[in-house]
Amino acid sequence: DSRNRNVTWDYNIYPYGERPMSGPHDIVADPMILRPSTDISISDFRLDKKSPALNAGTSSRHSDEDLTGRRRPKGKAVDMGAYESLQQGLFLLVR
Repeated sequence: DSRNRNVTWDYNIYPYGERPMSGPHDIVADPMILRPSTDISISDFRLDKKSPALNAGTSSRHSDEDLTGRRRPKGKAVDMGAYESLQQGLFLLVR
């Protein structure tokens, strides 16, 4: 609900040691986003090829496509986040 009651927290990645909520599959680590920025002209929120978020998502609660329309998963599991890698460590940049 709007007060965050009865919410399941799971399959999240918390950067820099933060962990406001906790789920059994949550990760506390740098997500290794390629170019995080509030400036959309330079930002790139895809994951680095060494990101702990690659293949770390859940198969039970994900969309069939990423933000660019790419089918997911491409690896052994979906990637956490809005973008699915083509295969572990490879990405197609669409602008």
